[in-house]
Amino acid sequence: MALKRQSWTESLVPTHRGTRCRRTVALCLPAALLLAVPIGRAAEVSGFMQVTVSPGDTAQCDSNPCQVMFNIPAGSGGVVVTGNEVTWGTYPAGQTANLGQVFNSTAFAIEGMDVPKVWVYVPSDP
Repeated sequence: MALKRQSWTESLVPTHRGTRCRRTVALCLPAALLLAVPIGRAAEVSGFMQVTVSPGDTAQCDSNPCQVMFNIPAGSGGVVVTGNEVTWGTYPAGQTANLGQVFNSTAFAIEGMDVPKVWVYVPSDP
């Protein structure tokens, strides 16, 4: 008795002979995977003495202290930036804000804007 080699699509969805389900799965699966990948993903940033970040980024600074520059999204007026839930300052929307020197790992957020936090990791030893 000869064994029939089974393709990977046959194992995905049980089908009856003569259906087009296998072909549909084979064509739609790659498209679904492409749609599942987020567009405009956040970056992983690293730097020595200074990092420039945008909302959603994760930064690793290799020095303590670390100068942090934050790209504020476009908007109107000034926005309040917090770091570890403490007010860091008010900066103009659409500009790059100089947040100053950071001595500890900090999660930065922009109040009133629906954007993800920025995580800046700083080594604990200066």
